[in-house]
Amino acid sequence: MGNEFETEINKISGIIEKDKTKTYDDLIKEGFSPPSISKACQILKIELKDLEVTKEVYDPKKEIEKISEKHKIYLTDRAEANALEIAGFLPLVHKELLSFLEQKKPYGYYILSVTDPNNKEHSYPVKIKYEGGGKIETKGEKMDRQTMELLEFRDEVLTQLSLRKRDKATELLVEKIKEDNNIYTTRDDVKSEMWIYQDGVYIPQGKTFIKEFCRKVLEKIYTSKLGNRVNEKRKTNT
Repeated sequence: MGNEFETEINKISGIIEKDKTKTYDDLIKEGFSPPSISKACQILKIELKDLEVTKEVYDPKKEIEKISEKHKIYLTDRAEANALEIAGFLPLVHKELLSFLEQKKPYGYYILSVTDPNNKEHSYPVKIKYEGGGKIETKGEKMDRQTMELLEFRDEVLTQLSLRKRDKATELLVEKIKEDNNIYTTRDDVKSEMWIYQDGVYIPQGKTFIKEFCRKVLEKIYTSKLGNRVNEKRKTNT
């Protein structure tokens, strides 16, 4: 966390030195956090008022409400949102929503995630409904249902990870892979291979497929350690 904080401070310092007209609001809109802005000002020996700070203090909850009203993007799990607020993660949620909007996604339900800055292994799901994007065409409805199924499964896995139940999360991944695919492992004490059935034939790409599937589900919080763990569990079951 320290390195990221220092990097952000250095970026802000560089921006202020290049453009003296930058305001506090400008920096907030660019995604910088209030603590980083304050620290950068201290280093540069600039009072916040010299940045033409607005009287309104940064309130991530209000900023999220503004985004909801303007872009029709809503947090769908109230209990989840309350827990994130209590944990002090709303600034991270605000930043994640801004990042999501930049991707120009279509209308639908999505599951974002925020990572605990004090522990990179702990991520928390942020379920949203986005009504501001374009409607998906009828011919894409089948794909959208598949996407929804993936999102629901991702939510289930992320929930287990957020509860620190890593074994349960990996078991869910193993069972999902087993349910949707035919995989078998060759028995060899020296070098075993994992074969997967694709396009009418078995190919020795099982391990690669499993890692790719885990990355697709977990996205930013995927780690090679977790992918290897799923591979090992799957191998013992085939």
